[in-house]
Amino acid sequence: MFTGPVSTSLHISGCPTDISKPTIHLLSHNAAPTFCIPWADMSQIISSDNLNVEILIVISQWDGWHEVSRGIHTPSIRNFAAFARLLGALDAPENHDVAFHFPRGKRLYADRNVLQRESPYFRTMFRSGFQESGEHEPAAPSRKCVIPFEDSDEDSDAEDDGVKGCSPGELPEAAPSIPSPTGGVDLPPVHERSMSKIYVSDASYRTMRAVLYYIYSDHIAFAPLRSLPLLPSGNTRETVIQAYLKTNPVYPTPVSSKSVYALAHKYEISALQVVALHHYKLQITKSNVFTELFSAFCRLYEQPKTLAIEFAINNWGTLKDTSEWRKVVEEAKINPDFHYVEVTSRILNRWPR
Repeated sequence: MFTGPVSTSLHISGCPTDISKPTIHLLSHNAAPTFCIPWADMSQIISSDNLNVEILIVISQWDGWHEVSRGIHTPSIRNFAAFARLLGALDAPENHDVAFHFPRGKRLYADRNVLQRESPYFRTMFRSGFQESGEHEPAAPSRKCVIPFEDSDEDSDAEDDGVKGCSPGELPEAAPSIPSPTGGVDLPPVHERSMSKIYVSDASYRTMRAVLYYIYSDHIAFAPLRSLPLLPSGNTRETVIQAYLKTNPVYPTPVSSKSVYALAHKYEISALQVVALHHYKLQITKSNVFTELFSAFCRLYEQPKTLAIEFAINNWGTLKDTSEWRKVVEEAKINPDFHYVEVTSRILNRWPR
């Protein structure tokens, strides 16, 4: 019998296993979790002549967040062996059939079967007119709103090489060979003619790399939020990231839980959304709650906004008298803001008078 926090992981797949069909993977850190699975998702696993499914429920002691390096956290170390064996495999084209293209020739590689099994987004993409020749940009589902890098905490590759991004499908005409994190050199496009190509313009290379490694191994490392200028240790976000990479040079760069949540939300990866939200919640403090609450990220996504509002309610006795809140109120007087009205009403309706 567990006496501490519990983690419940639910996996549902077809029986017998069919790698071409999706796998449902849900995760919860609640003591008494309830999983609601849409029939539309189940109908993709079963068929009229085979209603058998394999259900795996793993209930384990939630071992919390591991500080693998000062200021850098990973949600679990249970799958570290699988992650370690995978290192470098998604940075080279061998034995893969999907290539992700980024500005300045950067690339990542993956497998269609894995992507469409783990993500409804990719399943839709590969089944709806995807240009397999790679000569055109794929007809992927569109994203209605893209948050600016600096506001969403998305890990812009500008931090690495000065690149801000590019329009969909845009790559330099003569992109130089870019050394991969494993020390190799990316192959020129001629070697990818048999691959499906995905041109990424609304996520950074480093965020996508971290998410892909998570899809394959359930392992990911999160960096502190940008809204925390100084960590308890006195270090900055950039300092702790560089310290982590100095020790682990071939690991994916630690990324923001906000950028990961945005990508997991887009790709409909439920378990990763839970992990990213959990880290985001732990990163909210009295010093950054209003920065987060009135950011574009919380304006766009309901669940993170609710987490920030809950923190504000629980600490409203202190927060309502801060200079940060007075600044928010004054700004709202000058520029009327529906988001401000919604947030304020939700806080005041719940906070004891």
